[in-house]
Amino acid sequence: TNFATWGNPVLSGGVVKSMANVFATYSFTEDALRGFEIGGGAAYLGQQRIDQVNFKPSYTTYSLLLGYSRTFDTMDRKVHARFQVNVDNLFGDNTLVWQNYMTYGANQSQAMDYNVVPPRKVTVSASFSF
Repeated sequence: TNFATWGNPVLSGGVVKSMANVFATYSFTEDALRGFEIGGGAAYLGQQRIDQVNFKPSYTTYSLLLGYSRTFDTMDRKVHARFQVNVDNLFGDNTLVWQNYMTYGANQSQAMDYNVVPPRKVTVSASFSF
């Protein structure tokens, strides 16, 4: 039975079956909204094999970007200012990602250690160049 189990080609432990990442940003060009940007994206991580029968679950997180940039004159210099807010894990996905399983008897398993998808994170940044 071990030969039959191991004889089938499978992914090695920890190998991700699939992943995808997409992000797009739109810069407003109309006079009233000039300098503003909005963006959004998604990151997908597929299942990961833990052992012969168990996988870590797949999950998707979403991100948002809001930005504003402007150039102005001060003290006889041009200053370019940029302000941006990024939100990662926009919807607060709290999927448990199992790290391993304990096997009991014949083909019975219990999920053991786990991590949680990183929580929502808001980052605010400002940059100035002159």
